[in-house]
Amino acid sequence: MGDKTREKGVILKNKGKDKIYGFFRSEKHKEVYFRISDLPRISERDFPENWLNQNAVFEFDIEKNEKGYRANNIDYIYDRLPNDTRNIYSQDQIDNFHLKINKAARFENDKFVFPDDIRTDLFSLPEENNRILSGLNNRITSIQESYKKRGYKIWNREFKTEGRLVIGLGSESVYDTSITLHHIYGVPYIPGSAVKGLVRNWVISNLFDSKEGGKKEGALSSSEFCKIFGSPEGSALGANRGRVIFFDAFPVGRVEIEEDIVNSHFAKYYASNRDNVPPADYLAPNLIYFLTVKKDTVFRFCLSVKQEDNLHVQLSKYKGKILDVTAELLTEALTTAGIGAKTSVGYGLFKGLDSD
Repeated sequence: MGDKTREKGVILKNKGKDKIYGFFRSEKHKEVYFRISDLPRISERDFPENWLNQNAVFEFDIEKNEKGYRANNIDYIYDRLPNDTRNIYSQDQIDNFHLKINKAARFENDKFVFPDDIRTDLFSLPEENNRILSGLNNRITSIQESYKKRGYKIWNREFKTEGRLVIGLGSESVYDTSITLHHIYGVPYIPGSAVKGLVRNWVISNLFDSKEGGKKEGALSSSEFCKIFGSPEGSALGANRGRVIFFDAFPVGRVEIEEDIVNSHFAKYYASNRDNVPPADYLAPNLIYFLTVKKDTVFRFCLSVKQEDNLHVQLSKYKGKILDVTAELLTEALTTAGIGAKTSVGYGLFKGLDSD
């Protein structure tokens, strides 16, 4: 037996009548012999041809003998990071959830999949994230105190999810689906633009018969609506900035992630000429996985307005100072309509907790 070293490499070629052996190419060696049966999670009769095309990366021990070099203890590398990056980290060392699933994404069977610890059980964000969230919320409080000294009125309230929550489901991602995570803090959050969009859409749908309209009809014909949310040319107030500031909503305390599925039972029926493929029980279901924030997660929602802009407004039965009216509208929207994706089937609903 010769000396052993640990290296990374890709499959160079596979040979034999039944493809029972092949060769790796590593940075130091052009050809390292291996047995197909030694590859992880496959048998001699189940060689995945795409591994040759996808440049699948393996890590293995190299043993030198009289015939050359042989690979043993072969492991499949599930990410697609540069070698110099992979050499200085391991998946267990990544405590930023955004980096874990988006920058060190797991690649398996021709596609990116969520890590095993998310797919197999309820996943709690690392304790480091909880510490970061605590510091972040303290920082938000400090910023708001600074705003108050500059003449702003502030409104805060905590809301608890009544079911699962998913934000950014259709955003660009290496996976089939996505979830909005803060790129620095690594935690799920609701962007202020999404909060504002929710309230604005709820008002248009419920108070203006779903008509955004223009200067003469619909929501944009209301000066009160334009004062709160802002408006373009051709509205009651013309080009106008909204008076209310909508802050990003961050979790308060522990955050847990759950995997969920969309299950299309008749994928071939929907994807083909329906006259040729019936929606029959023998068709294989097509599972699409997505990540959600667990029920009973508490988020902190914040609004602000300059003191001189905190005017009296009235939108239907909602009347009072702009900040108070907007807060009431936000509460109605969160508790009756919900925010994010799949609200029509109960996702994204909140229950209000005690307000400031």
